[in-house]
Amino acid sequence: MVPSLALELQNISALHIKYHVRESLLRLEQLQKSKQKERLSEEGTIRQRFGEIEANPISLPEEYCKQAVEQLNTDLASHLQCSFNSRSNIGS
Repeated sequence: MVPSLALELQNISALHIKYHVRESLLRLEQLQKSKQKERLSEEGTIRQRFGEIEANPISLPEEYCKQAVEQLNTDLASHLQCSFNSRSNIGS
């Protein structure tokens, strides 16, 4: 085989492999997005009422869990408030 022809075949083969890898990654990304949408629709149901603390897998004391949940809720509320304030300030 002529050396330049061998290089061309290697380049074509590499391009072919790149194409198939890219296509596979796109299909995987689409599959992940569809799975995420399924999870989000399933998560629309209430699994736990506000203020209830489930048993945890590492057996932390319930009082500690209540404190952690309260602090996380406070932190989340403050982030939402900051986000709301920044959006309303941008619009004015």
